[in-house]
Amino acid sequence: MNPESNVLLLDMDGVVVDCEKHFLDTWRGRYPDEFYVPLEKRATFWLEGQYPTNCHERIRQILNEPGFFLGMPPMAGAVNAVEGLRLAGYELFICTRPMPSSDTMVGEKIQWIGRHLGAHMRQRMFVVTDKTLVRGAWLLDDKPDAEHGLVTPTWEHVLFNQPYNRQVLGKRRADWTNWQSVFPKLP
Repeated sequence: MNPESNVLLLDMDGVVVDCEKHFLDTWRGRYPDEFYVPLEKRATFWLEGQYPTNCHERIRQILNEPGFFLGMPPMAGAVNAVEGLRLAGYELFICTRPMPSSDTMVGEKIQWIGRHLGAHMRQRMFVVTDKTLVRGAWLLDDKPDAEHGLVTPTWEHVLFNQPYNRQVLGKRRADWTNWQSVFPKLP
């Protein structure tokens, strides 16, 4: 048996953590009369891709603020699903990218995991810029091209459903309402 055959890597942003909603709520609260993209209309992975250039600096300021990441809510159903996956026999690890422009994000991600998923999960985190370097059977990630990196990944990229990745075809998809059909109980 392959040692990582039950290893499921979970991305944080847009999979476990509802960063899109938190960003939009923050943006609308600060700039109520400014242009915004409703969540269901998001069509690009990167936020700045749908916002006018004159908004980019303010977007970066929000994303880099101390406390911003720590204040994000979990995705609906994520906390229960993570526990369900653990009980179904999966070895779960968080596999997340740092944001080089933020001095506080990595620490806040670790704190967030402890608060929402338990202290034991803080020991099961990979913070890497290239997820292909991490071994596992699956990576549940919302980024359409998560499997592109330095090496051929050992994992299958399962796309977490988001409005901005609807156009991607040819990949298995999951969300927190259908995870049990995508990741059934292991023998």
